[in-house]
Amino acid sequence: MSTKFNRVAVLIVAIGMTGWAHSNLPNTTRSDLGESFVPSPRVASMMSLGFNALLADYHWLQAVQVVGGDATVGAETARHLGKLIDVVTTLNPHVGHPYRFAAVWLTHDEELVLTGNRLLERAIENHPDDWRNYFYLGFNHFFYLVDYPAAARVLETAMNLPDSPAYLPRLVARLKSEHNTFVGVLSEPLGGTGVPPTTVKRDSTSINAAFSAVGWLPDGNVFFDYDTSVPGPLGLACVCVDGCFTATAYGDLDGDGLLSMVLYAQPDAAGDVCPTLINGFFPPLNPNGDAMIGEVARVTGADDF
Repeated sequence: MSTKFNRVAVLIVAIGMTGWAHSNLPNTTRSDLGESFVPSPRVASMMSLGFNALLADYHWLQAVQVVGGDATVGAETARHLGKLIDVVTTLNPHVGHPYRFAAVWLTHDEELVLTGNRLLERAIENHPDDWRNYFYLGFNHFFYLVDYPAAARVLETAMNLPDSPAYLPRLVARLKSEHNTFVGVLSEPLGGTGVPPTTVKRDSTSINAAFSAVGWLPDGNVFFDYDTSVPGPLGLACVCVDGCFTATAYGDLDGDGLLSMVLYAQPDAAGDVCPTLINGFFPPLNPNGDAMIGEVARVTGADDF
């Protein structure tokens, strides 16, 4: 009887001590200690003793806890997260999601955005065929840094990668136009088919490829040729310098072998424009003797149809 009583007494004491121990455990985790407790990537690499991927996973779990523990993520928490992801991606640069995970949260100020951009550039270096990393980087340049040319350059690479969204070419064109940067395109489908405009529609496949960079695609096969003249190699006769283009449609609907032309000329700040790529026509004059720029105009010196 006394032996049984002793066992019960020991069990009760053990349960009580376990409850006391649990009640005195700290509620904080390592992820709650802040960014000062995050090792530098160099130190973390030395500490890993070759188990880089394992230690990367450990810090990745901390990063998830840092974000998941608060309803809102402030700048201090974001900096903590940035340091953790820096360690994760240094130890194991072949991870995928952590790069973009960090970029979503590192947006409170320019310094944090630039930290996110550096992580995304590392992602691109290790995953050059993943359009998503370019997209996040381009978005940061556009939305947070208001650097449209940089955003356009990054997204222009993304739009040519596998599985990238169909809307990216139009977004790139819009970003370039916001910065008065336009894309020159040689006449298509003449370039792709070798057939000039006639009374018969031609395959528009080459237009789809050439004009994807400016975000425009025809609905089907076409009678007309289309091109865009800008300063530079494609617009050698341009008298304008920057922020200008001339888009032209060429047709021969009456089949007489002569081209009709309809153009839209966007001038530069000085009012100068590019001529058409074919035959070098400048915008016609209106009845008041003013050049028809900034509006659709038919070139009167060309054919009627």
